[in-house]
Amino acid sequence: MNDTILILDRDLAAQKALAHWLEQKGHRVLTCHNLETGYQHLSQNFPDLILCDLPATEIRQLAASVQQQQPPLTPIIVISHPESAEQVIDALRAGASDCVI
Repeated sequence: MNDTILILDRDLAAQKALAHWLEQKGHRVLTCHNLETGYQHLSQNFPDLILCDLPATEIRQLAASVQQQQPPLTPIIVISHPESAEQVIDALRAGASDCVI
């Protein structure tokens, strides 16, 4: 299993813990703490999966970049602690494939 996973999360401790767990499972993991750094990774090579904890506005921007990719599209999974169900709905409407709470 050599899937490449990009993690976008401002919480460096959470990012590091998730990256470590995924690497233990055999995945290649790229990490970044903001969308701008994420774009740098995307310009070089699209990952197989994007895991992120971003606001809906940034998810929308990220989804627009991913949609420019030739098939197959890279799914965007939001991993978050939302304060309301509306935040989950906003993330899905912004272009996330799914949301893990």
